[in-house]
Amino acid sequence: MFIKVKFSNYNNSQIIDYYNSKKDPLWLPLEDLDRTEGGFKIAIRTLKEREYCDANSIIKQVRWHRKQLSTPPGYYPFSKDETKLLYESFLQFHPQEDIELIGEPKDELEN
Repeated sequence: MFIKVKFSNYNNSQIIDYYNSKKDPLWLPLEDLDRTEGGFKIAIRTLKEREYCDANSIIKQVRWHRKQLSTPPGYYPFSKDETKLLYESFLQFHPQEDIELIGEPKDELEN
């Protein structure tokens, strides 16, 4: 599942603030991903464990690529609920016709 947009500019801090105000209290906060492509990250390990690991092995991440936010192969993706909330966060600041959630599983058909 990934997010596709039609716009080029957005305000990271607005998206992050909205997401963090609506997330489950047990989830770790959304943060800006400090990579060339840009994107977002969520830590998955405690600070003590972070000192001894590769930076990409301790976060879930989505990166921008051709106006899409997706997880590169080999990295930890956001959960379905985290992705949906990120999508909802973008919808607070951009029109629905400019953003799309791709790969949302359809309800299973009853036999």
